[in-house]
Amino acid sequence: MQAPLVWTPSPPKSGTWPPLPSFIAPPGWTTTPSGDTFKDEWLGRNSEGQIIARCHGLGPARPIMEDLQAWTTMFQADGKFFVWGRMDDTVREILSRDLHEILSAMATGGLREVQMVDIPCLYDPSELGDGS
Repeated sequence: MQAPLVWTPSPPKSGTWPPLPSFIAPPGWTTTPSGDTFKDEWLGRNSEGQIIARCHGLGPARPIMEDLQAWTTMFQADGKFFVWGRMDDTVREILSRDLHEILSAMATGGLREVQMVDIPCLYDPSELGDGS
């Protein structure tokens, strides 16, 4: 059995993100997705992840981890944690602000054990990719 990967976040380049505590991704999730797609989805104001966050009225976002099928990403914005479902571009706010509490619930029973609420989409994504 392979030892779990412990993620230790690097300091933010911009200095605006508070550091996250080190953590072990729950089963079925990774903090190191393969390929450049994961990074490309979050780099720059007009990346897909940043546009989705803005569509839902959120500030700049940083990815935390992704499920192994690459359908769901947990990210942080405005001091809160969210889940982005790529299949339908839904965003749900995780009610807990404690990362270890969230991860413990996910390790026990997956996302269904995490209390979340739907965040309405406020803008059409195609309207926000122009540098607005």
